[in-house]
Amino acid sequence: MNTNLLNAVNALKAEHGADVFDKVERLFETAREEPRAQIKTLITACARDFHKELQNAAGTERAACKDRLAQKLHNDEGLDLTLCRNTLD
Repeated sequence: MNTNLLNAVNALKAEHGADVFDKVERLFETAREEPRAQIKTLITACARDFHKELQNAAGTERAACKDRLAQKLHNDEGLDLTLCRNTLD
């Protein structure tokens, strides 16, 4: 196994506990029918903790936060902006 991948897996386990892999498996099972581009966008957003930023945004700020994060995904990852917005919804 690639050392970088092994280190990332161990860091993920240390940060979130061993059951994190069950959660990831459930995510993939739930998303199985979704287009691959949307799955990639969702995983990228989760890896960057965008869900935490959205949860912490006040109700009146949530739309602006979503747009800012979608734009960031678009700029940093080259993903379709509409896809980013829809995924964050």
